Amino acid sequence: MRTRLTVTLEPLARLVADGLEDLGAAHWQESEHDKSVFYALDLIGASSLERAGGFRIFAFREGGRLVGYASFIFGSLHAAAVQQAFLDAVYLDPGYRGHGAYCWRKVENVLRNLGVHRLVCSVPDNPLRPGGKRGTVGQLFQALGYRRFEVAYSKILGAENVERKKGERRIPADRSGRG
Repeated sequence: MRTRLTVTLEPLARLVADGLEDLGAAHWQESEHDKSVFYALDLIGASSLERAGGFRIFAFREGGRLVGYASFIFGSLHAAAVQQAFLDAVYLDPGYRGHGAYCWRKVENVLRNLGVHRLVCSVPDNPLRPGGKRGTVGQLFQALGYRRFEVAYSKILGAENVERKKGERRIPADRSGRG
């Protein structure tokens, strides 16, 4: 049996050094519905937000090996008196999916101790495991006490508005590479 994962708030640079970009690519492959959008972490923007206190990232590790992450944007222009955190991304390697609720409770405890009053999570309602035999991400959040309050919509306005930058990767739509 696997040991419990550790969940720690860490500097973005450490996660990048430990393979965040590869995990992010796997996350994109699994969950991004519109494959016309290129995968590219905005490390400059995230680092800038992190220095200003507006971005935090948790590492999920087994024996020091990075197997997942959860990143958050902090603050709100509409409710400045209440500390809010907005989920940017959460991913756990499929081999560790049985540890998701445990990791999330640890994340919530740290955020609570940081003074976060409201946690807002917008997630694709994908299966928890590839193949979809154990429920969806939305069902997990509801089981953890979250309530659905909005529906998100997305529209690509045109390829002319998308610039491919150095370092972006086109992730195939499926493992056969036909994407």
